Amino acid sequence: MKRSLLSLILLVVVLGVPSMAFSQEFRNLELNPFLAGSGHTKSLYTIGFPQTIAPISGEFKYKNALRGGLRFNINTTGHWGEELFFSYEPNTAQIRRKTAPQHELDLGTRILNFGVNALYYINENEDAHMRPYLTFGVGGTMDRPTAVAIQVANDPLQGNLPGFSSDSYLALNYGFGFKQRLSKDFGFRLDVRGFVTRNPTFGLPRSSPDASAVVFPATGAASNLEVSVGMIIRLKK
Repeated sequence: MKRSLLSLILLVVVLGVPSMAFSQEFRNLELNPFLAGSGHTKSLYTIGFPQTIAPISGEFKYKNALRGGLRFNINTTGHWGEELFFSYEPNTAQIRRKTAPQHELDLGTRILNFGVNALYYINENEDAHMRPYLTFGVGGTMDRPTAVAIQVANDPLQGNLPGFSSDSYLALNYGFGFKQRLSKDFGFRLDVRGFVTRNPTFGLPRSSPDASAVVFPATGAASNLEVSVGMIIRLKK
């Protein structure tokens, strides 16, 4: 189901947005390589019956990290614009058992974000030196543990999480920012965005009636704050 949903999102990104752009006046193409700081919320969870009689509490979180990415503005006309985006973030997933005996597992993970956004420019003057805007969009988040992390997690003497693997979810994002022109072909850009998705379970079930099953009940939403700065390269006026 999740793979089908992300495949649909990719189809919209690859086919749908260019179609929207060509249906309008096709101009003001921009490329935006960027670097961002990324902050993540933590999730508390409890493993209960039938996996255990005495509840076991735990905590899952990602460290604050840096990510890099690329945005491509398909169209910027008047108040509205559209863009595709992709980012890559090396991080560490921390799974901590808070009930005695306490234990913490650090697993290297690569976080990939991608999607399509609409931008609403406060100033519709396309030649203005500064253009603040609001933005919102939809896409996907992929959590891809490294090969070493998967090996450690599946080892019964270390992680004891058989079945630990990659995960992917639908993600929504929203935010604001501004673009500053430096010359005819180059500019500067700052963005603040919030991403909302489900907490990853890394291929493990959130619950199971099987007492021997390994579960990861990190339910609810996960939030991620991204603050980015980047360069604007104008490809077409």
